[in-house]
Amino acid sequence: RIELLREEGVEFVAGSEVGVTTDAGELVAKNDAVLLAVGAGKPRDLEIPGRDLEGVHQAMDFLTQATRSLLDSRLADGRQISAEDRRVVVIGGGDTGTDCLATALRHGCRTLVNLEILPQPPAERGADNPWPAWPRILRTEYGHAEALARFGEDPRRFALSAVEFVGDADGRVASAQETLDAYRGHLDPAAVHAAISGADSLVDTKLADPEQDPSQLAKTQIRAAFAGVIGLRRVSRGAALAPQMPIATLQKIDTVKMEFTVPESYAGRVKVGESVRFRVKGSDRDHEGEIYAFEPNVDRETRSLRARARSANPEGNLLPGAFAEVELAIREIEGALTVPALAIIPELGSKKVFVLEDGLAMPRLVETGVRTPTEVQIVRGLEPGDRVIVSAIQRLSSGLPVRERAAA
Repeated sequence: RIELLREEGVEFVAGSEVGVTTDAGELVAKNDAVLLAVGAGKPRDLEIPGRDLEGVHQAMDFLTQATRSLLDSRLADGRQISAEDRRVVVIGGGDTGTDCLATALRHGCRTLVNLEILPQPPAERGADNPWPAWPRILRTEYGHAEALARFGEDPRRFALSAVEFVGDADGRVASAQETLDAYRGHLDPAAVHAAISGADSLVDTKLADPEQDPSQLAKTQIRAAFAGVIGLRRVSRGAALAPQMPIATLQKIDTVKMEFTVPESYAGRVKVGESVRFRVKGSDRDHEGEIYAFEPNVDRETRSLRARARSANPEGNLLPGAFAEVELAIREIEGALTVPALAIIPELGSKKVFVLEDGLAMPRLVETGVRTPTEVQIVRGLEPGDRVIVSAIQRLSSGLPVRERAAA
């Protein structure tokens, strides 16, 4: 990268100190503009118990020594703070935190965790963060991506503050303790407290070794109360969880339940154990179910009875929340004679149909019974075998010649 900059005309002058080896006035006189870039020489320390333990280092000490050793000897001189085979936790984010992650990876660390004091930002701008304000969104830098590729997960743990370093008998850091930060707002900062224990490194990280502390590991496991199908995950890896925070939806769908209403006139015929037939939207398949409960009263506003049924769903084809059309057989009539509903012609005080007799349309007065959306029961006026006309009904008249058309 330095060579690329040189090729573009950038001149590097190493070993110079403005005001000592280089005159500031000369810089101003020879250049169109002078950019003064400053940085703090004293790092902000983390003043918590255990800070003086061996193995706890400032980020810039770690990065500077690693860079010098790399440039001077390709790390052969051993003058760097090595993270090789260590369990490392980086406290803090930003560019410096990312550089620490990447450097520890290049050293060959055993595990890697990054504690961030702020809560995890959203993937996209929030309503309180409009353009042109700096976008407060989740960014994945090179150090995070490399850790993900190495260990299979993002190293960041959000909304956490380190509260103590715990040492071993030799005075080396053995674990770091942290608590959910007050940035969570609605959480008591002491509500969630975890120990990160394990080894002898820059700072230790692995979430408790089960052989050392199984009780801590048990707190990281969530067990469902029943078996079922889990939906989309609503949280990201590394996110801090609060009580009552939804993680995912678990549904038991081997049996589905449906709720439907029955008109008041048929309410007295609804019984537990009665079969129903239903079809969900977008499907041409009929399903069977059975009533298991119903309200003991009729709704005053809808004048209907609310009932519930259940249906076996071993293949998982029926999805909760789908809309279904339910058919309930109120009663069965043996040998009922029915005709298509469109064949019935209502008249004042009566109903009739046209039948085909010797090629002529002849009217028949009929008495109807039970009706469905597509069929009407004929109680009187027709006999089995009568040929009922079902098309061009409004143009028919008594004795009109009719030609029968073969069914398609």
